[in-house]
Amino acid sequence: MTPSPFGPWALIIGGSEGVGARLALRLARQGVHLVLIARKPEPLEETAALARAQGVTVRTLSMDVTATDAAERIALLCADCAIGTLICNAGASHGVGSLLDQPLENALTLMRLNCETPLRLVHHFAGLMKARGQGGNILLLGSGAGRGGGAGIAAYSAAKAYLHTLSEALWYELKPSGIQVLCLILGLTDTPAMARAGMRATSGFSADDPDHVAEVGLSQIAHGPVFVMPGIRPFLDSLQSLPRAQVVEIMSGATSSLKKD
Repeated sequence: MTPSPFGPWALIIGGSEGVGARLALRLARQGVHLVLIARKPEPLEETAALARAQGVTVRTLSMDVTATDAAERIALLCADCAIGTLICNAGASHGVGSLLDQPLENALTLMRLNCETPLRLVHHFAGLMKARGQGGNILLLGSGAGRGGGAGIAAYSAAKAYLHTLSEALWYELKPSGIQVLCLILGLTDTPAMARAGMRATSGFSADDPDHVAEVGLSQIAHGPVFVMPGIRPFLDSLQSLPRAQVVEIMSGATSSLKKD
């Protein structure tokens, strides 16, 4: 088998279900060994078993990646792996609700999940990739929610905006080292996380299949810094020339329409 451009090892944060699981299986079929991190042990081990059936080695760690020592524990697990691809997929919303109507810890958790832990992981693993001098790949899963503040998802949209901007800067900084960076901007995606967040597809926003999202992410990683999933691209394009107040009004209305009754 020809060596994969994503190998020899890939680390997937949020690799147990949905898009993360589909990314894991696609990489396993290319012969890439995997380190899968997720909170729920049962789906994590199910995905690991499917990947191992492709003949690759899979390490798993069931943990809360918002823990203060999450990045250190993940780095220790991967200490003897040449991570060629880092994928930060964990980053689900807590649902729709006013910032002041929710515990502050909900917002802080979203910031750790989408901002702090990915930043720590990128700093560590991109540093190792650069030192090896063989290039690498970083895929950060963003959201259309990060294109404008949305009432009901204030902390989530802010966190995703951070991830988007971070990816753009990293793409430029790391390009001379042969490290490819992509922020994949998702719309609604038919995953267990979407269901847990109380979101539903509407006539204006269909939900993408997670395997299709995984396929697009891997195929576009060389074409950073940002790729917007086609299903949400027309909506986001329509916002570009509008005043910011109008963007916020539209984003907030869209968020409200996605909430389950």
